[in-house]
Amino acid sequence: MSSEDNIPLNTAGHMVGKHENGAEKSSLDKARTRLIQEGYKYNRLPDEEDDSMRKKSVIKWSQRERHYICVLVITTVLIAAMASLLVWQYLENKDKNICSTESCVRASASILNKIDSSVDPCVNFYEFVCGNWEKTTNFPDSKPKYGSFTELSDTVMTRLRELLSHGTGEFKGQNSTAITKAKAYFGLCMDIDTIEKKGKEPLLKLVEQLGSWTVVSDDQWSPENWSLGKALVANHQYGLAALFSMSVSGDDHNSSINIISFQQAGLTLGDQSQYDTNTTKYNATHEAFVGYAKEIGKLMGAENDVTDKVESIWQFEQSLAKIFIPKEELINPEDTYHRMTVAELENLTDYSIPIQDYLSDLFGDKIPEDEDLLVYTPIYFEKLGALIKNTDKEVIANYIIWNVVINVIGYMPKAFIDAAMNLQKLQFGISELDPRWERCVSKVSRVLMFAVGALYVDEAFPGKSKKEVGMMVEHLRQAFIENLPDVKWMDDETRELSMEKAKAISKMIGYPDWILIPNELDKYYEEFHLTDGGFFESHMAGMKMGFSQILNRRGKIPDRTEWHMSPAEVNAYYTSTYNSIVFPASILQQPFYSPVLPQSFNFGSIGMVMGHELTHGFDNTGRMYDKFGNLNNWWTNKSAEGFEKHSQCMIDLYSSYKFQGAQVNGKTTLGENIADNGGLKAAYMAYMRWKGQEGNTSPLLPGIHFSPEQLFYIGFGQIWCAHYTQEYAERAVLTDVHSPSMIRVLAVISNNEKFGEAFNCPVGSPMNPKDKCKVW
Repeated sequence: MSSEDNIPLNTAGHMVGKHENGAEKSSLDKARTRLIQEGYKYNRLPDEEDDSMRKKSVIKWSQRERHYICVLVITTVLIAAMASLLVWQYLENKDKNICSTESCVRASASILNKIDSSVDPCVNFYEFVCGNWEKTTNFPDSKPKYGSFTELSDTVMTRLRELLSHGTGEFKGQNSTAITKAKAYFGLCMDIDTIEKKGKEPLLKLVEQLGSWTVVSDDQWSPENWSLGKALVANHQYGLAALFSMSVSGDDHNSSINIISFQQAGLTLGDQSQYDTNTTKYNATHEAFVGYAKEIGKLMGAENDVTDKVESIWQFEQSLAKIFIPKEELINPEDTYHRMTVAELENLTDYSIPIQDYLSDLFGDKIPEDEDLLVYTPIYFEKLGALIKNTDKEVIANYIIWNVVINVIGYMPKAFIDAAMNLQKLQFGISELDPRWERCVSKVSRVLMFAVGALYVDEAFPGKSKKEVGMMVEHLRQAFIENLPDVKWMDDETRELSMEKAKAISKMIGYPDWILIPNELDKYYEEFHLTDGGFFESHMAGMKMGFSQILNRRGKIPDRTEWHMSPAEVNAYYTSTYNSIVFPASILQQPFYSPVLPQSFNFGSIGMVMGHELTHGFDNTGRMYDKFGNLNNWWTNKSAEGFEKHSQCMIDLYSSYKFQGAQVNGKTTLGENIADNGGLKAAYMAYMRWKGQEGNTSPLLPGIHFSPEQLFYIGFGQIWCAHYTQEYAERAVLTDVHSPSMIRVLAVISNNEKFGEAFNCPVGSPMNPKDKCKVW
């Protein structure tokens, strides 16, 4: 995600092997390199003349001819030596199954160039696998976090830029309206001149439609004519979340039905801690927020001093932050499952929010007051009702419009975007934005993710990868199941049900098949139309379409094959209510996966990601859902107590780490930490399982002197190489449910039982402590 689109913000020396980067090369490597660089050709020599002819010729040769002969002799010797070298190399590689193709050489270099072989892997494995990458990589000033995921995302986006910039709307031999819309939308985004020419007008027109904003002008606003319900509908119809978020998704206790749900939301800065007056950055954050809002007001045409009105928005959000339920209290899905009727929720807010009218207006249909809803944060809604009653209407109205404005800054002229940079720099530590084309690719992907995904899959995703990766997933599944008898704290009854759940996990790999069928792709986006107004208006139409698709789920059976991520996104996920794991096409390539990489490396990288997502079905929240995706207590008390005991060990372990001076929260990151540890263990078992069935059939990479087991762990470590700005590091430990990348590697490796064997680490060394925390 580009930085611009983060507006708003809710949205050690043991030598294991030598490598080419600074390490000594063998004489064979030197000779081969020299021969290649000097451009020698492997030509066949003509037959030699007889001795008499040679002796006769010598007498007549001139000085120039003698020079040519010397060159010929030297060349002959070199070619003979080179031929011997090639024969020897071929025989050696033939026996060792070393791959010497260009792709293998590149794969080898990508691994070796990240490693700092001056660091002892038994002391600091992260620095060992990523140290040289950190020293040699130029981190973009526009990226608050930069790592393997970002690098691959940049590669994918470069390819998407080419696909969106050229060609017609033809797709699979047919004219596709969806592909045409994607390319046209990208063109609108890249048309900077038109965007600058339109200036503030598109935003002012939108604000007028939403009820005006007294920060700019109070001519059209009055408390008598203003309705909270109407204002919320106008905001939420675009998928925004002023005061709270509303959605439609599967019922946690009955995954066969969709249900309307409500949850706390609406803070510009995303996390309630950012509004705490006791934090060291409070004054700077407050000043940046107010300065940002004042500048936006000025750009929109405010002629008077709007400091007081902007300050009231800040204070209102500060009040919202105080009634937010802390993240630690939202972890257990049983504790957040509250079913109530429309009338009961309206009563809970003391009728300050007209819930029934709000829902009826959004859905375009009368919503019965006895229809059931899910309310994940009821205490918040109760306190929200009191806050609304005690707050001036104009303040709430200005806050709701502000919630719209900050979500569209990235679609406005440059001056609006520049206004946000002070707050962005404070929050993320960035000093510039991503290139315009990159931001435009992101915006198109957000609105038309399956159209963009279809382009990418059709042009860049090898079909055979889907089958090969599917095979790896099955090895991971079986490895996880085969490990269950060794989980000593679990009793037989819970173990049997765990096996059933693992077997029932569905997998979706690469992309949904329907996106490659032009007619179906076009039908999916038939409600989205590029407006005559241009880029801004088309964006708002796309936002409205996306939320409309969510609303259309009401009353329908959940589609368990529905994808919630673009095939062109470098990521993966597990869904509790569907009990499914999803691996988009974009992540199924180097450095995560490649047919040219040894399978040990593949299992360490993409295999760990697969194991991570699978283990999410058995982490501190996923374990509470049964094989059908229903929130259901299928654990015995004994097994549940064992799980909690081992989880507490994990909480304590991660809470002992600091990252760039900030304390890691072992409780809020518990689910991801369990998935990391269980995922790597399952991946290693899966690799050994594959190896037992297939043998050592993977080709070796040139210059790689690590054992397959060592390559497994290197594959794992290198996908988490990452650089954080100091500002983003501080923010991440407060808001991210994942531990920082460095901590993920160090903690998981120190917990893994097989790592010490692979690298011959003595028991008691930092990466092989005597005592380990493990859940699965």
